[in-house]
Order: sequence, then structure tokens, then C-alpha cells
Amino acid sequence: MNYFHQPLDGIPGDDCLPAALHEAAHRWRALDERYMMANNDAGVAERDAAEAEQRDTSLLRQAIRNDKDLPEPTAPAARAAADEAERVAKEVFQVKAEVGHGLLRDVRNHREEIAELARPVLHKAIDDYEAAIIKARSILTGPAAALARATAVPLFLASADQNTSHVTPDTIASPVPDLAGARASIALARDVETLLDHPVRGTLFTVVASNGLMFTQNAETVHNSLTSENSSVTLADPADMSRLRAALDLPEDWEPRFASRHDV
Repeated sequence: MNYFHQPLDGIPGDDCLPAALHEAAHRWRALDERYMMANNDAGVAERDAAEAEQRDTSLLRQAIRNDKDLPEPTAPAARAAADEAERVAKEVFQVKAEVGHGLLRDVRNHREEIAELARPVLHKAIDDYEAAIIKARSILTGPAAALARATAVPLFLASADQNTSHVTPDTIASPVPDLAGARASIALARDVETLLDHPVRGTLFTVVASNGLMFTQNAETVHNSLTSENSSVTLADPADMSRLRAALDLPEDWEPRFASRHDV
């Protein structure tokens, strides 16, 4: 069940986050786990409620057909439990979203620190992977050659069985293992490292509706919402106003037409 917008689908481990973000990160992870449990409970409760309704209907129909006393319904209690489970899941989801927005703001404010913490972690992973490739090549070369020699005999016999005038032994394996795919992964990892130095500037913004729901809009839609008399959304992060101006080439002093209603 997806209720509103979540700013974060996941976060790095503490080894790639500055100490100032650890507490918020731990809280977000706890809320993420709590939401998964609450969401699962809500799904189970909803199925139980549906089954209870079907069961009550069946028992009621049987009682009427057999001229028996009407059974005590169980569906109302099951429905109440399902509604409560969904309410809890929604609340956990909303709190997780609020914590996520604050954490995302902190991540952006500490980007350089996160990049420097992530760099040695990435370098070590690449070095370890390269060492594993070298080791794998060393381990595989001998057995690969033996496999090639071993498969030559049955393939030789299969060629001889063809009753042709020329018989050539063949193999099914190369003596040198092909690890091109593994090396391609290293090349990709090195390309990804450049993202640590060059921020990718997006044009999506998180907005909050008057009922508290959060969702994502592109720059043009946000601009239209902020300048529409019939809209009541606000930017989730007031600091995004400068980013919105830059995305749409608006003047530095631009403000929404209905600024008194928009807390930005």
C-alpha cells in the first residue's frame, strides 16, 4: 500500500555518512522497517476482513435456508481491525516521509563529506574486485585447460563417427578463462566514481498539499501550482525556491503570485 510520496527509497550505510547524520539515519532505518511490518500487518488484516465478510455472508445464507438462528457476525470486528492497521501504516509512512525529507536535506548539505567518505570505500571495493579477478584467472586457467583436453576425446570420437575422410579433435572450453564481464564491471565502477565529484542537478521538487500529503512534481508543474489561485501546495523545503528559480531561469527575486498563502 503506497499512501504518499517518500523522498528516500534507501540510504547509505553509516560508513559513508558523517557522524552528524547517523542519528537521523538510524531513525529513518527503524521507521523503514517499522513501516514494512505495519504495511504487511495492514495487508493481512485486509485479507482477514474480506474473508470474514465472505464467511459471514455464507453462514447467514445457510442459516436462512435452514431456518436457523442468525449467526453472530465477525466481519465488523475484522473490518475495524483492518481499518486500524491501515491507519497505523499510514501514520508510520507519514512520519517516515517527514524524517526522510529532513535527512535528504542534511544529505544535500553534507554532500562533500559523504563523497569523501564514499571514495575510499569504493576504491577498496574496486581493488578487492580486481584482486579477485586475478586470483580467479589463476585458479581457473589450469582446470580450464584440463577441461579442454578432456572434452577433446569425446568430440574426436563424435567426429570419427561421421565416417568422413578427415577427423579433427575439438574442444568446448578455452584454456584462458574469459573475464571480460568482470572487467567491464570495474570500468563501470570507475565511471560511477565521477559522480562523487560532479553533482547531478535535477529539476524535481517535493511539495506538500494542504492536507499534508507529500509528492513530487517537475519544475513547471510546481511553478504553475505556486502561481495558481486554486492550488494550495507549498515546497516541502523552502530552500528549494532558489533551485526552482534556477531551473526555470526566473529572476532571483521571483516570488509566487500568492506568496502570502505559500510559506516559502
